[in-house]
Amino acid sequence: MCISLGDSYTIPPFDLNSDEVLLFEGFIDFLTYLTIKGSSNLTCSVIVMNSASFVQHATEWIKSRLKIRKVVYFRDNDEAGLKSLDIIKNNLNNIFVIDQSDKYKPYKDLNEAHTKCKNLNL
Repeated sequence: MCISLGDSYTIPPFDLNSDEVLLFEGFIDFLTYLTIKGSSNLTCSVIVMNSASFVQHATEWIKSRLKIRKVVYFRDNDEAGLKSLDIIKNNLNNIFVIDQSDKYKPYKDLNEAHTKCKNLNL
């Protein structure tokens, strides 16, 4: 199943029918997450947006999954990432949203932090 964004783009979520979803602003951050965790065995659903501009589509998909109770968001530390976080929090009222970006400040994103400091604890 894909989240349709019109004729030109889709977001293919990794839907494991779990109560938690990992949300990544970019694909490289998702790959970095898997590297840090040392495993590609996922225990929850995952959405990789490839841009914060697709956040509304991601929130619609999350809302359509009544089982989801928690979103763990790996956003960029920039204005677009902050705006996307606001959209998520405003649209997912009954879902606990965890913003992970504080764990890799002052870096732009998870990948940059991993490349420069290697000792991230997620």
